[in-house]
Amino acid sequence: MQTILIYLIASVVILVSACTIHVPDVQQGNVLEPDVLAQLHPGLSKKQVEFLMGTPIIEDPFHPERWDYVYLFSSQKSKTIRKRVTLFFDKNALSRIETDGITLPKPAPAKLPPQS
Repeated sequence: MQTILIYLIASVVILVSACTIHVPDVQQGNVLEPDVLAQLHPGLSKKQVEFLMGTPIIEDPFHPERWDYVYLFSSQKSKTIRKRVTLFFDKNALSRIETDGITLPKPAPAKLPPQS
């Protein structure tokens, strides 16, 4: 009787452990590095911004003067993290920066190629 109980418990443990679902951590969008964000300032050209930040995840053809960089991180262990940086241009020059879920660090000296 005791061996049957041990086999039954072992079978239940194996079945229950096989039913667990592993959900991996998921990162999507543009990684928004603080040292890169610190180099953003009004007056940069679109080419310079793209050199620093990469291609925007959202480039709306109806609003070509607005670029959106979005980052999402979802984990089974924690709440989903959402960060967004929206850049506005005026005549090919960065004019305004809006953020959501992220604080812009203090401006740092730019490491950019010269404007052409």
